[in-house]
Amino acid sequence: GVYALKGDPLVNSPEFSGTLGIDQDIELPADRTLFFGATASYTGDRQGVFARGAPATGNVRQHFDDYATLDVRLGARSDKWTLTGYVNNVTDDRGTIFGAFYSVPATATSRYYSNIVRPRTYGLTFERSF
Repeated sequence: GVYALKGDPLVNSPEFSGTLGIDQDIELPADRTLFFGATASYTGDRQGVFARGAPATGNVRQHFDDYATLDVRLGARSDKWTLTGYVNNVTDDRGTIFGAFYSVPATATSRYYSNIVRPRTYGLTFERSF
């Protein structure tokens, strides 16, 4: 059985999360467009999977701290092609997306796994329409 009290937060549910994005296009001669944008995301702290058995038996829930990411992009496009440079997770925040214990029942010294936010990633993409 899973142990939870009335009012306990659901698994991996932050009290607050949000995303804000901005994008701007600048028209250039010869039917070309320069564009840039950014997306900031925030995920509040969360609780992991419910403990099996009562907490008095030593079972615990994981706590995942809040994290924020910032993605930026810059590029140019025409009617047939798009070239985009990007940097995702500019701040290189390693927030935990999700995790769980390997063993049940779990205690404070149990082994666990976690999925973390992808580290800073940058690149260049080219698209061509035919």
